[in-house]
Amino acid sequence: MENLPLTLEKCIAEGAKKVYGPWKSMMELLNAPQYLQTKLQLDFYKTEDHLIERVFKE
Repeated sequence: MENLPLTLEKCIAEGAKKVYGPWKSMMELLNAPQYLQTKLQLDFYKTEDHLIERVFKE
């Protein structure tokens, strides 16, 4: 993800409900519109193993 707000806009347009993103991209949300943080269920991961745990835990 190079532009998290733009990526989240695309996810909303495609009807996504939950989005997983890398932890290091979380800072990109500081200047993003608030609705991007509330319209989707955002879940950030630190490592690929952490992502796998989260995806298959549900």
